[in-house]
Amino acid sequence: MKWKPLILGFVVGMTSQLVYQKRKEKQLLTPEKALQSVKKSVKSDLDVNNGWIYLTPTDMKRYGISYNVYQGGVTANQGNEKKHYDFIVDAQTGTLLELQSQ
Repeated sequence: MKWKPLILGFVVGMTSQLVYQKRKEKQLLTPEKALQSVKKSVKSDLDVNNGWIYLTPTDMKRYGISYNVYQGGVTANQGNEKKHYDFIVDAQTGTLLELQSQ
């Protein structure tokens, strides 16, 4: 049995898998998915009825860590009032980094 083609196939397969994983890590969520993620995160605490998000992500450094983030806002009902909240969400994971009442 010739081992050279088998080893070459294995190396090519592993290399392609590594390249695929690296590219997937760098992909950003769409702004719409990031906004849905924020609404889902605050759903238990706020009655969100509207939201908006900037379509272009920005770079932000927080606690010594660099993030690609989307910024936006949501409007929520609190009793008889509507209250506005600004948020910052990680553009890669959809993790809510900051939610601030206005």
